[in-house]
Amino acid sequence: PDFTVFLDGPDNNTRASLDLLPGNGTAYLLALLDHLEDFQEFFSDGSQVVDDFMSALETHRNNLLITAGLGLAVGVVYMFLLQLFACPLVWLTIMAVQVFLAAAAAVVFIHVGVLDPNYLPGDLADKVGKLPVPSAQTETERNIYLGIGIVLAVAALVVFLLVICLCRRINMAIEVLKQAAKAVRSMPALLIVP
Repeated sequence: PDFTVFLDGPDNNTRASLDLLPGNGTAYLLALLDHLEDFQEFFSDGSQVVDDFMSALETHRNNLLITAGLGLAVGVVYMFLLQLFACPLVWLTIMAVQVFLAAAAAVVFIHVGVLDPNYLPGDLADKVGKLPVPSAQTETERNIYLGIGIVLAVAALVVFLLVICLCRRINMAIEVLKQAAKAVRSMPALLIVP
């Protein structure tokens, strides 16, 4: 068997001459060596990637500074608004999650055929029927969609029950958010210091 590894061509691509394995085995080892060369080229170009990143950073430095300044300004405004509107913000977020889970479960149930869209009010039935959700073609797909719908419905129910049970703690968390917003408003350097 010939185990020699030699360099061919001016760009020194490593090729193997292996007569050890017949047929596809030799081709497999040659392909593996080609992939190893690609891997080596990827890491040899790593310094070029860093250089490209640094030049892009230098080119767009002003844009990054403006973006960071705008982000800081939006953060200060958000903290001020949080102090005033913490209660509606938190409750709207909780209700949005609840509505999303329930609506997703309803859409899946409609496309599986468990729910009749005619029970939905007004044009909502037409809009739900036109959603780009694939209909279940086989019994297995129908069962999968039905399982997804059940998981979403159970998640919606669990979130609803948790909100009811933890209502007092949610209100306490809202008050903590208001006090934190007051602290940040009185000491704005907290936004800059990590």
